[in-house]
Parts: sequence; C-alpha cells; structure tokens
Amino acid sequence: VSQSRYRVDEVIEVIGFFMVMIGFSIRMVARGVKEDGSSSGGRLVIAGPYAFIRNPMYLGTLFIGVGIGVSSLKWWATLIFVLVYLAISGAMLLSLTIFA
Repeated sequence: VSQSRYRVDEVIEVIGFFMVMIGFSIRMVARGVKEDGSSSGGRLVIAGPYAFIRNPMYLGTLFIGVGIGVSSLKWWATLIFVLVYLAISGAMLLSLTIFA
C-alpha cells in the first residue's frame, strides 16, 4: 500500500475523531441548556441547540456513532450504525407519537 493511501486513511480517521468530538459537544451543550431551562421537564426548552432541532441529544448521538464508524475505516460499520440508529430512534419517535 502506498504512502499516500496511509495519509488518506489518517485524514479520514481525524475527520471521524472530530465528528465524535462534535457529537459529544452537542450532547453536553444540550444537556446543560435543558438543565437550566427545565430541570423538572415541565417546560418546553427552546433555547440553545433546541432552537434549531427538536432533540439535539439524538443529533449528538448520530455524530458520535458515524464518527466512530468513519474512524474505523469500515464503511459497513457506519452503515450498520446508521440503520440501527434509524430503527431505534424511529421506533422511539413513533411510540412518543402514538402514546402522547
């Protein structure tokens, strides 16, 4: 394998690492905003990342999982994670809609 291929792999691993860090950052900020805005869960939080997306914790988890898959350099690992993530999050959202 050529030297340039190793360099490409290293760049992809770094991109995956940064995706994981972005995911953790989104989750930490979302959790902090939720604690400040509605610690008891009785009020809708519309500040911070909640102003842009309904559940930033899900988005953070998606970034973390895809980042790990990208860092592993295995496209199939990323695909499996995304499919499982969509199945689980879709089922959870569906149950919230049905039982709300």
